[in-house]
Amino acid sequence: MLSKHLALTFSMFWVVVIANIITTSVCLLLVNQIAKITLVRSTLLIPFIVVLIYLGGFTAHNAFADLVVVVAFGFLGALMVWLDWPRPPLVLGLVLGNWAENYLFISTERYGLSWLSRPFVISFLILTLAAILYPLWRKRRGRLAGKVRQIHLGFPEARAHLEPGPQTEVFDSGNPVKPPPDARPDRGPARAAIGFAADRPLVLVTGGSQGALAINRAVEGALASGAWPPQAQLLWQTGSATFDQFRVLARPGQIIVQPFIDPFDAALAAADLVVSRAGAMTLAEVSAWGIASVLIPLPSSAAGHQHANAEALARADAAVLLEQREASGTALGSLVAQLVSAPARLAHMGDAAGRRARPNAALEIARKSLSLLSNS
Repeated sequence: MLSKHLALTFSMFWVVVIANIITTSVCLLLVNQIAKITLVRSTLLIPFIVVLIYLGGFTAHNAFADLVVVVAFGFLGALMVWLDWPRPPLVLGLVLGNWAENYLFISTERYGLSWLSRPFVISFLILTLAAILYPLWRKRRGRLAGKVRQIHLGFPEARAHLEPGPQTEVFDSGNPVKPPPDARPDRGPARAAIGFAADRPLVLVTGGSQGALAINRAVEGALASGAWPPQAQLLWQTGSATFDQFRVLARPGQIIVQPFIDPFDAALAAADLVVSRAGAMTLAEVSAWGIASVLIPLPSSAAGHQHANAEALARADAAVLLEQREASGTALGSLVAQLVSAPARLAHMGDAAGRRARPNAALEIARKSLSLLSNS
């Protein structure tokens, strides 16, 4: 091609280059629109993705046996999720396994075992060994609780996972948050101060500073379906990313939609019920203010910690745990309606949350830490 058709070769080369430039430019121009694909409901995306997976599996060899393999690996993946086993190593093994086996055979046939003494191979083996031993070391480090002098727990339930030594003091200190004022403001005036009726219950919805799309959609569904109780006022923090999508649902004096609520204390002072994720700091704030809550933990939180947090408050009758997969608009609206129509239950849940609260956690941790240092 280079000797006889040089012009054609260079034409093909520049076609590829220009095509990549055009494609990249179009993607950059449309990146904001393309990113909105992530906002499509999973119930709409998953069937489409599943169809593509099965089509890809079948068309590889036009064999139904490949579809059986796809189903088998689907069950294997579900089993690994259930057992909390990592899936990436399995995928890497399947992709690279044949390649690695072929080159292992070639190296052994050509060099015997002498190739194992080469610097690059030794470095690679060291990295592999480190990847195996590091998780074991981390697990062992968890047992170092027996060697420290003080442990401060964010949740008392964490004590069951520790092995403290005879010299270790374990304190249920809680998570450090800004404490509410000693003289708690009445909720009626606090509601009126932020634009709501003083004599009607207020529900505060928050997915954290960045918002939670699943919670936002559940609230949207509850409002659209009529499941949201008409007597319940709504203060809704959507997060800045999706604020424009949900701001149209605002209703003066009934529904206030904001990307970020600041100061947040004013919202907590006015709220009768909080609907939120189950992060430790959020729950510490809600408990410090003695507010009942509906908790929708993030399913993908590390080691399932949000689910464990929500379960702890639910067992204490301080909150209701609502799984994200079950958090439809109807389900959330019905649950909120049940709670706001039962002031006695809300008060009981708020009291239970308050009993778990450690509003002065920062001060207590500092005092005990300084005491330990002074006695060292």
